[in-house]
Amino acid sequence: GHTEQSVSYLFQPYEALISDETFGYFRGRDLAAPGGNFDCQQSLKSIEKFKDHEITALCLPSAGALTGELIRKHLSNLSQNTADLFSMTHQAISDDVPEEDILSSIEEQFYSSTTQDPLEQANLTETFRAVWEQIQKQHGENP
Repeated sequence: GHTEQSVSYLFQPYEALISDETFGYFRGRDLAAPGGNFDCQQSLKSIEKFKDHEITALCLPSAGALTGELIRKHLSNLSQNTADLFSMTHQAISDDVPEEDILSSIEEQFYSSTTQDPLEQANLTETFRAVWEQIQKQHGENP
């Protein structure tokens, strides 16, 4: 699962997957924050590959291990949230919503945290910046 920008390990025969932000951030039972610091569209392809794979544990940055039905739910939510983030942002840009309002909404929804963990804060901040750059590039704007 290695690329120049990402790393994932699938441990067999346990079918446990350890991954970087490619598989997003677990932000509670009902929220999955998009990751993909290099390319969210490539991350979506990886997520789709594993949605139906029988994974027994999914280990994510700053979340520990997800098990059972939470794995499928996280991957499904992550796939939908990533697609929605890009389509809804495109719509907001098309509707001339002020950039600071869009940024604030994205950060509040996905990348803010009350954690005191400086590594988690740094990861979320870096992902937020990288995702915003991808959104801008997709819409032909300069980051």
